[in-house]
Amino acid sequence: MGGDTFLDCTLGFASDSIIASYIIDENGKCTGLEADPSVAFLTKTGLKKFPTDSEKLKLAMKGIEVIHSEAIAFLCTQEDSSWDVVYIDPMFHAPIEESSNFTPLRQAGVHTALTEEWMKEAFRVCKRRVVVKERFDSPVFEQFNLERIIRPNTKIHFGYLTK
Repeated sequence: MGGDTFLDCTLGFASDSIIASYIIDENGKCTGLEADPSVAFLTKTGLKKFPTDSEKLKLAMKGIEVIHSEAIAFLCTQEDSSWDVVYIDPMFHAPIEESSNFTPLRQAGVHTALTEEWMKEAFRVCKRRVVVKERFDSPVFEQFNLERIIRPNTKIHFGYLTK
């Protein structure tokens, strides 16, 4: 919603954060954490310099703050209930081969699995919801007791915890 705060714990190339930034608009706050320093640099630069004639896309990309940090380390510094939504999209336990645009990041990115500590910290700092994006066959949905959104005809599902 407009004016919300959105923390992306696994920024990558920021595709999900661009959508979030667009939705929360200039009145919200969108921050993305990226553990890999090269990916953080490339994404931060790309968000500033990507050539587009779309003013809405430019505004959404400009609205994302990129921070080079591991998610748990950053979350531990945040106050309780300080972000409306905390978003986690870790490297999937097995690649989705159809996502060929993601191949370079698979080699460079940080491959950290979702842990109890990570989920505990994410839930502590969220005001409303922690959202997890994972493969349909991932054990994290059951492991962390996530409400699951099953998306027919796609290998990517979402799970969430609500306060």
